[in-house]
Amino acid sequence: MLSAEEYWQYSIQRYGKSEVKNLCLGLQNDYHVNVNILLLCGFLDKLSLRLRPSQFISLRKSIAELDQQIQLLRIKRVAAKHQDQASYRQLLEQELELERQQQVSLIKRVNQMKIENTDCSNLNAYILSISKQVEPELQQRLNSLHCLLN
Repeated sequence: MLSAEEYWQYSIQRYGKSEVKNLCLGLQNDYHVNVNILLLCGFLDKLSLRLRPSQFISLRKSIAELDQQIQLLRIKRVAAKHQDQASYRQLLEQELELERQQQVSLIKRVNQMKIENTDCSNLNAYILSISKQVEPELQQRLNSLHCLLN
């Protein structure tokens, strides 16, 4: 059984590196990927566990509602950034709590899956669950992120 707390700590440690944060946010903004799933890919790679693209589709569906809540809160937080610092900090705390809940949901779902070893890295399997064609720019960014997450 995978631990949501270990995944959270892994995520905090990796995301705390500015290179990882910048790559993740760039991928989120440019390709609409989920940062928690990107970090999950690294966490699973570290444990030598691989998911198939179809399993990433299932993961995305399982967190879709929570993901929408996070996105709405993120929009409010960004709008408050230059207006009201107290509101901004409160919204940031709320967003982080939802991110943590999303990670718990992801780990619960992964723990219910049959995991088999595959040749494909988790990052590539995740991206293939979104799009069947991976453009060179995206692949280069994924390769960079893969190196930083491990």
